[in-house]
Amino acid sequence: MKSPVVKIACTSLLLLALLAGAAWAAKYVWVASQGATLKKEPTASSEVSSKLALNQRLSVLERSGRWYRVRTDNGRSGWVYRGRITGARPKKTTSSGTKLFGDMSSDVRADRATTDRAIRGLNPQTAQYARSTGTPEQYRKALDNVLDRSITQKEVEAFLKRGKVGEYAQ
Repeated sequence: MKSPVVKIACTSLLLLALLAGAAWAAKYVWVASQGATLKKEPTASSEVSSKLALNQRLSVLERSGRWYRVRTDNGRSGWVYRGRITGARPKKTTSSGTKLFGDMSSDVRADRATTDRAIRGLNPQTAQYARSTGTPEQYRKALDNVLDRSITQKEVEAFLKRGKVGEYAQ
């Protein structure tokens, strides 16, 4: 029969191994947000040292509140806001064809777009469905109005700063 000291030692070693495995798993993070940047200091107003690519792997060096100090695979280091990264490795995708839009794959199928569909938003089938279900015309017009709008990355940044949202929160 094993002594309590041996049982405690074995349990402690097992727990230590599990914690070390969790720490090892958290060694890398990936960029999860378009427009993420590497900052010189852990503040939103800090100077940008470089731009980060979506799904780019980063080595975690330390953590300070909502900021991570990281190093890129090419050796650049700096700070990135936690809302711009993920601990989950991006899934690899396969693609066929011309790779016009990168290495993307999808089960979504679409028929040929017409100028009217590209401008108006609702395709003929969707418009017919909206009419048959009694969707009010004002809702369809409101949707067309929303789909006609676009905003720039600068406008998004200005909104986040004004509202003190995400990395700009106090």
